[in-house]
Amino acid sequence: MLWNHMQADEDLHVVHVTRRNFLKRFLSLRLAYETNVWAKTSAGEPTETRPPIRLEHADCLQYFQTADQEQHHYERLFSRQPRMDILYEQFFQDPSAGLLSVQRFLGLSTPVSHPGMHKQGGRHLHEAIENYGELKEQFAGSKWEDFFE
Repeated sequence: MLWNHMQADEDLHVVHVTRRNFLKRFLSLRLAYETNVWAKTSAGEPTETRPPIRLEHADCLQYFQTADQEQHHYERLFSRQPRMDILYEQFFQDPSAGLLSVQRFLGLSTPVSHPGMHKQGGRHLHEAIENYGELKEQFAGSKWEDFFE
């Protein structure tokens, strides 16, 4: 019922954050579940030093397909509302500017000078995923191959 109300509200402003690379998104999600660290609030914290994790092809494929479907679903669901699409990758190139543009879009007058969260990872995918080469081969020629650096 809430979704119907939100979808019908043409004054609702939607900020739609997407991440171009579903593999990075899936890796982040898996790491968050394993470490129970869902947000990094200090830029000074050390980068993760845990060993690479193994991702299964079937799990990746299911996640990629589901994420793609969900992204399109929400684009259609809120097609009548003013919507700001933000790419996660671009946002973190200049988070302060990204926050300012979101605040302007929402009509907020009090700017936040610095974001309260920071990226948790920093390792290349081939360093963070134990079986990266195997996955890259398995996804070669698919619509998902661009997720592999």
